[in-house]
Parts: sequence; structure tokens; C-alpha cells
Amino acid sequence: VRACEWTDEPCGLYMEMSKERVKEHLLHWHGVRADEKAPCKFEGCLDKLPMLSLGRHVATVHYATSSKCDYCGYELSRSDSARRHHGVCASVQSAAESAGDTFELRSPKVVLYGYIVPTRNAK
Repeated sequence: VRACEWTDEPCGLYMEMSKERVKEHLLHWHGVRADEKAPCKFEGCLDKLPMLSLGRHVATVHYATSSKCDYCGYELSRSDSARRHHGVCASVQSAAESAGDTFELRSPKVVLYGYIVPTRNAK
């Protein structure tokens, strides 16, 4: 969870670092329209992207999130890249061969860099 840093209308809210949550936040709180390209309003960013890509852009570029293969530890910039990596990862193939019919592919782990704001009253 991190503070929103959208510069045109600082909302003071915190958001979960996933492309879906960032996209929902921008749609609801900042009036970014789903059907058009929107300029990224993080300080110093000049990118203008379709709304469908903006959530992923903010999560990966401005909040430095990445994904890590749970089998070999290889780190990739995006979760979709990590899922594609599973198709060619020797460690995944080895685990699948060892487990046989009982093999269940684990999802890539999300890795966050920088500061993380703790939630209040977390248990």
C-alpha cells in the first residue's frame, strides 16, 4: 500500500500496488476516463497512455514493482512477463516432472521496492 502521488489533484489516499487497483483509483478519484488516452501526472513523467495501460505503467514505473519466479528466483519487470517465463523456466519444468500429476504452478511473487506504508491496526 502506497500513497497516491498523482500531481494534479493530490487525494491523500493510499492504494494497493496492482495495476487493477491503481486503474480503479485513477478512474474513481481522479476522473481519468476509461475510453481515452490519459497523460501520466506523476511528477516529471511525460507519458500519455490508454487507460488500460496506465495502471500497469504507474505500478511498474513509478512504484517500482516487479515479479519474481517462485521456482528459480529470476526477477521480471511485470507479472505477465513472469507468467510467460514459467513456460520456459527449467526449474518449473523440473518441478513439474518431479511432481507428476499433482503439480500445481505457483503464481509469481510480487516484489515492491522503495517505501511501503504500513496499514493501521494490522493483525
